[in-house]
Amino acid sequence: MRRMQSLLCANYRGEKWTWFVTLTFAEKVYDLEKVHRPLSNFWRRFRRLSEQNAGARYLCVPEPHHDGAWHLHLIVFFEVEMPEPQPEEIRACWKLGSVRARRADDAYGLGCYLNPLTARTEKAGGETGSKRDRLGFYPPNKQLVWHSKGMKKPTVRRYAKEDCELDDLLEGYRLRAQYPLLSPDGHVVGTCTTATRQTLNKIIEKGRGRRGHVGARRC
Repeated sequence: MRRMQSLLCANYRGEKWTWFVTLTFAEKVYDLEKVHRPLSNFWRRFRRLSEQNAGARYLCVPEPHHDGAWHLHLIVFFEVEMPEPQPEEIRACWKLGSVRARRADDAYGLGCYLNPLTARTEKAGGETGSKRDRLGFYPPNKQLVWHSKGMKKPTVRRYAKEDCELDDLLEGYRLRAQYPLLSPDGHVVGTCTTATRQTLNKIIEKGRGRRGHVGARRC
């Protein structure tokens, strides 16, 4: 998921140029291999909708429901400013289930939501739970972040922690910090990524992140 957050940061220009689209299947699909062709067909139709869509790029993160059935999260990046997405128009390109779409107004929050190690989800009765409960549905040794051609690659510079607050070095960069996520029994199960200077400073103040590294990513 670090790759997903890197690509998201490198290609995100703001909410006027970015949509967040969720595609679900009316007939549940439990085999991830059967998701690729419907996605390709959707994207081909979507790009034909308008001239603005023709130059769009996407970042796709497949995600299982609680029962293991897959749905697709797409972050769509445009070259021009776009109006609010209309689900009805997008639904014409996706005939296999429901569509939800909105502007992506928070890149950091979106990256956390799509990361099963950090995301929270609402359960029945209004309680919140963790998407870690779904980790068993992810197939091993499979690429779980897909994207179209033309995505901008992130540029990363690394600094010593004592230099991470020097504005003259970091001007124009979005900070990120990697620090370990621990399971209840104390085992490291992954890492969490922050994407704002304010959040990073809070982590440093609390002493977290000492086992990780600090980097800056060109925005």
